[in-house]
Amino acid sequence: MDLAPGAERAPNRVRGRQGHLWWARRRAAPPRKATALSDLGKAVQPLFPWHVVEYPGLLAGLSQLFGGRASTHTIRDWIRGRRKAPKWAWALVALEAEKRATAFLHVAELAKKEAGD
Repeated sequence: MDLAPGAERAPNRVRGRQGHLWWARRRAAPPRKATALSDLGKAVQPLFPWHVVEYPGLLAGLSQLFGGRASTHTIRDWIRGRRKAPKWAWALVALEAEKRATAFLHVAELAKKEAGD
């Protein structure tokens, strides 16, 4: 492409996009489909006693909760409902839930006492 004498070429931003076959705005990716939690997955969520800084993650935390008796892959299968959790796992979940419930009830009693109710 020859330019006329004395004419200058316009910068790229003026001429439009060059070198692309097709230009379109990017579209956001569709949201990931969330996997539904099984009953065990819902039951173990409030059982995590860790602070945010020391939080090991869901699978590693459950592995610690179960005393290392199950691998993280097996626990993931239990949570997502691919495998049925054994009775000993449910027994540990029940024991931890009872411990946490008693602790929460104790805190609630203290708060009511301090509030004057």
